Amino acid sequence: MEQNKKVMEQEIKVGDFISGQYRYGCISGVVQKVLKDKVVIKRCYQFYSKYTLTSELVNVTKSRISQVGLNDDEILVTE
Repeated sequence: MEQNKKVMEQEIKVGDFISGQYRYGCISGVVQKVLKDKVVIKRCYQFYSKYTLTSELVNVTKSRISQVGLNDDEILVTE
């Protein structure tokens, strides 16, 4: 819960990589549009430390975002 407060204090911008909880589990992706209480992302699928970007657009509530940015050992692959 404390981590969500830190994320909410940060300004989420278009192009940021985010991770968080979703209705059916975890979700991650690149921000396409920032709304008042939600963000629209292009979803990424994770395989170990590799994220593959898809063209699927998903709405994520800002309070569900747990991390902004990639860790040092993670990479983002665009096809």
